[in-house]
Amino acid sequence: MIKSKHDSYLINNTFEPDEAKELLTQLINEKLVFVKERIFTLEEKFGITSPGLNKRLAELNNAINEVNAFLDGIDEEEMDIIVRCPIHMEAVPSKMSKKTTST
Repeated sequence: MIKSKHDSYLINNTFEPDEAKELLTQLINEKLVFVKERIFTLEEKFGITSPGLNKRLAELNNAINEVNAFLDGIDEEEMDIIVRCPIHMEAVPSKMSKKTTST
């Protein structure tokens, strides 16, 4: 039987504040690049905009600001940072699926 859900961790470790900041900033920046590329592709190839992707872009920019604000307030001599980035995947019916279910 194929599993319909999977959980794991991308990150599950303790870091010094500057290491945590570098790691999380890089991860969020990579996600920003990914979303920007998707937005560009939709606009260039199909002439459409995606309010959902634009909203996600704003959320990610906000996330970087929040991460930086949090970590900038940490005493590096006294504190370490535990970072946990869970990955939760769930198989759901595709919006593009041509299969229909009968009851």
